[in-house]
Amino acid sequence: CTIAYNTHSDWSAGGVQLITGGLMDNCVVRNNSCPAVGGIYAYDAVIDHCTVVSNTSGYENGIHLIWSTVRNTISYGNFGGNPAYSDISIDGDPHICSHCCTPASRGENCVTSAPAFFNEAAGDFRLTACSPCIDAALPGAHVPPVDFLSIPRPQDGDGDGTAMPDIGAFEYVGQATATVTLEE
Repeated sequence: CTIAYNTHSDWSAGGVQLITGGLMDNCVVRNNSCPAVGGIYAYDAVIDHCTVVSNTSGYENGIHLIWSTVRNTISYGNFGGNPAYSDISIDGDPHICSHCCTPASRGENCVTSAPAFFNEAAGDFRLTACSPCIDAALPGAHVPPVDFLSIPRPQDGDGDGTAMPDIGAFEYVGQATATVTLEE
């Protein structure tokens, strides 16, 4: 799913509100705005293998978690409001934040380098070959069988002989190539 270009005027979320048991996976949440949370507000919910980018708010910009789980998710490049809460903010225990890509680590095994999108300016959030998100997600039963583009997960994106899932909504499969046959 893609949730984009929404604006909400009250103190909720510009993109998505997940309340009590909600689940999001393989989604792109981008370019939403709201005074409170630009991207996703999650209360007792799960966010998995999503890409949350370019959301704005006056306070918490990317994802706000309350007693929730976020894993294998990119939350990067969200802006406005309080810089301390720009990509993932967390309230309440228990919460789980693991194997995510954010500028500042908010949990275990998180990547803090930029995700290296293919063409962020054009809205293409596929990973490039130099992305630190390739083969960096938490493996296990919660990994969706396909990514945002219906590409099977996991792939061996780093070429080390072991297929591991990638962080974010898109599984890296290498650069597109074309074969041209010339006939005389």
